[in-house]
Amino acid sequence: MLGTADGRTVKIGRTINVAKRVSEIQSMSPTPLRLLWSHPGGHELETNLHRQFSALRAHGEWFVFTNDPLPLIKWAVANEPWQQPRVSLRKRRPRIVRPTAEQRRAGREAAVAQAVELDPALVTAVEALITAVQAIEDPTEHYKATYEAEARVKAALKERQKVIANGLRDQGRSWREIGELLSVSSQRAYQIATGTR
Repeated sequence: MLGTADGRTVKIGRTINVAKRVSEIQSMSPTPLRLLWSHPGGHELETNLHRQFSALRAHGEWFVFTNDPLPLIKWAVANEPWQQPRVSLRKRRPRIVRPTAEQRRAGREAAVAQAVELDPALVTAVEALITAVQAIEDPTEHYKATYEAEARVKAALKERQKVIANGLRDQGRSWREIGELLSVSSQRAYQIATGTR
């Protein structure tokens, strides 16, 4: 390990002939250099030290430390921190498992089947209304009764749709999801739930 006079800028490298290598590098350097420390090791140790201190790399094999580099480099050579498992301090995001298209379709079908389950009282009331309308013999009165029955059934079904949409909303579903389940837009799903249209 070669360093400048202040000892903060160092070159971490390897060589077979230390004296010759120091002389070669000194001849290319505008500042005086000195041998700070040497230790037996080859290419693998040099590479690991470069990786260990990569955040301090100035360029090539030159590193700039804020403190005395000698204790840090000696510690790294003795303890080989690159052999230790890496620990990430980043908070890991939970893995989101997204349902397949088939699972989404099955979920929609189950939700609609559950939501659309008809109220027996409503079915009984509609059947009674149809029976009463069919019993009217006068064609004009029959038509008027049919028209009124249709309006009453539409109002009852509209109220039932509102209950269904609000039930899906109570399950925590978004307006977009409710719209997909009911085969309408998210805006229309909101209108059904609030009875605004």
